[in-house]
Amino acid sequence: IVRLGGRWVASPLHYAADWMLFVLALLVVAKSVGGKATLSQHLGAVALSAAPAIFFLFAYAPDMSNVLPAPTAVAIHETGRILALIGVVWCGVLLLKTLSVAHGMGLWKSAGVVVLTWVALYVVLPLAMLFATGFLLG
Repeated sequence: IVRLGGRWVASPLHYAADWMLFVLALLVVAKSVGGKATLSQHLGAVALSAAPAIFFLFAYAPDMSNVLPAPTAVAIHETGRILALIGVVWCGVLLLKTLSVAHGMGLWKSAGVVVLTWVALYVVLPLAMLFATGFLLG
């Protein structure tokens, strides 16, 4: 019980750390392709784009099948998932727009910056760690 409680309390900090890593990598990539925003402008833009993330909470609605009729419980569950999906899409659209405004670039260029950041974090960085581990152990 203590371990589960600790995970529950620590999960927002874990998500915040992941988000900050993404935000800083996004700043590096945006600056490398000609972005003009300062650190405070970039952080403000990304923070503004995260505002619809409040809809993610609806995805964690508890299971109500024990206290409500089955159709109502399913409706509550599915509505929460749909609202969370709307929040994800809204966050993505706002991220593209706020990046383009803050850095003085077009929407397509800001979309490219986001894609490059994802590739750098989830493809290049793990491969570099794998090669570095192989080099150090080999």
